[in-house]
Amino acid sequence: MKSYGFGLAALAALAGPACAADLAASAAPPPHGSPLYSPASMVTGDISLGVGWTGENGNLSGNTGTGHVAGRTNFGLWSGWNEELEGTGVWTFNGHQFDGGGFSHTYYKNQSWASGFVLGGGEENPFNNGSNGFGVAGVEGVVFLPSSSFVGMADYTFGNHNVDYWTLAAEGRWYLEPNTKLTGQVAWNSNHNGASNEWLVYGALEHRWSGTPWSTWISADWRPASSNNTWGLLVGVRYLFDQPNGTLQSHDYEVPFSQGKDTVF
Repeated sequence: MKSYGFGLAALAALAGPACAADLAASAAPPPHGSPLYSPASMVTGDISLGVGWTGENGNLSGNTGTGHVAGRTNFGLWSGWNEELEGTGVWTFNGHQFDGGGFSHTYYKNQSWASGFVLGGGEENPFNNGSNGFGVAGVEGVVFLPSSSFVGMADYTFGNHNVDYWTLAAEGRWYLEPNTKLTGQVAWNSNHNGASNEWLVYGALEHRWSGTPWSTWISADWRPASSNNTWGLLVGVRYLFDQPNGTLQSHDYEVPFSQGKDTVF
């Protein structure tokens, strides 16, 4: 929502170096009938914290330290239907600006795929005078494969100050082993802050430390634009609420969607 567009994408991705014991494992298809891969997900979620840097046009005066916080929870509804609630925010230190949003993901899931719709909204710099609110409505889906998953999303963002645009995004997640994930995304905005046809290129690496609820991650994004080329780097940690023997891959199955990186950052 800010002048640097989709910017710092830290939610969908994350990571750190894998240990040798983790690398010995190999990703496997979800076992049939396993409660870990039930279409009606267990109540679970995660909390993520990150810090990094945002830059604009190669100009040091446009660079700023950046902080990020996000949380998600998911619970089963009925007959394969699930509800995921998400909150996220980003603080740019030099500009003293905070942007935040909340999103509801309602979707149907089985062992092979999930699809549904997202509704939400937020505020750009809510602590200053004036209203900078926005809303989001769209559809999303994911396909689960033995060692990867692919996510697609289409939504419309609307709000004050001529904030009205479509976003299309495609994301791939590759599991080098069940606790180590490489994420890549390409997203497109039809019109954001007066700049037509904006693009976002994003990548991240995340590793969950075996036998613990913790993961570490690093992400990078770049948004080429005719008026304001921007980039971002983040590193952080994530705490995952799930079964003690869960993996990063199984957690992503239980909490498959994230919206904040495409809307708030």
